Amino acid sequence: MSKVINRAECENIEFLAQQKIRPERIVSIMGCSLTTVKRVMRGEHHIVKERKCEEERNKARIQAEAEAMLMPETKDYFEFRVDEKLNKIIELLEKLCGKAGI
Repeated sequence: MSKVINRAECENIEFLAQQKIRPERIVSIMGCSLTTVKRVMRGEHHIVKERKCEEERNKARIQAEAEAMLMPETKDYFEFRVDEKLNKIIELLEKLCGKAGI
């Protein structure tokens, strides 16, 4: 009773496993082998691995796009503005502490 599963069936197996359904019962529901079910549950099935790789690639792509949107010049400008504001706050605190005799 072995068959090739697709991505949707793989996701269904994961869902059923999350519902605490026994692997043997998942086999009878999905019509695939116990080995396939257990490999999906352990994250060792090639479809699960491919999906995780795709998710990592998407995450890296989104991060790269976000960093590209914050051009270095813009990022440097904001860091400069923050440093400038912090320096003013430090100066004010020093003046206040000096007047208070702290």
